[in-house]
Amino acid sequence: MQSRLDFGVAPRVENVNTSVTRRIFTLDNPNYEGKHMKIKKLKPDKIISESIHADLAKRLRYDKKFGTFSWIDKPSPCISAGAEAGCTDSKGYRKIRFKGIGIACHRLVWFIETGYLPSIIDHINGNRSDNRIQNLRPCTTSENMMNSNISSRNTSGFKGVNQRKGRTLWDASIRIDGKLIILGSFKNKEDAILARKSGEEKYFGEFAASKGVRP
Repeated sequence: MQSRLDFGVAPRVENVNTSVTRRIFTLDNPNYEGKHMKIKKLKPDKIISESIHADLAKRLRYDKKFGTFSWIDKPSPCISAGAEAGCTDSKGYRKIRFKGIGIACHRLVWFIETGYLPSIIDHINGNRSDNRIQNLRPCTTSENMMNSNISSRNTSGFKGVNQRKGRTLWDASIRIDGKLIILGSFKNKEDAILARKSGEEKYFGEFAASKGVRP
């Protein structure tokens, strides 16, 4: 039985009952144009072993200045040696497919720089594709939520500040360990924003959004 391409592209998989699709290529037929077929979902980053990260790092050239990766050797019939590795997923994270697994670039950068993998890594400036080591830090789930980006449902353009339908006042609030804390209601949006910023300084500390330079 001929071997499959074990990194860089998806293996050929049939009759898998999931909703995820990818283009497929095989070594025994490198000119195969591919069809959208069902394949297994990518494993969550947090359960991917350090050994997998170490194996992938050997096949990549790491640009420390920009936090990016390129392939040392040609990884597949459709990817050239020297090409930038990975792509950006729907949530804004850069990921590299390796041995059928989607490995997050920010976790790979952290592993290369420090030699270990924390459970969660935060992007300080909120830009999920900025994987320079100085923009990364380990954190808890709660700390990661503190530095999360603004919700699409937000009506003010500033996290934690909203104007409820039918009201003229602007509400400022903050959430700590799942508990919502009301910081006050204000006639002016600017005052509500100031209250939110003060709340972040008090409750979030270094994980306040204002501590990172937002893109």
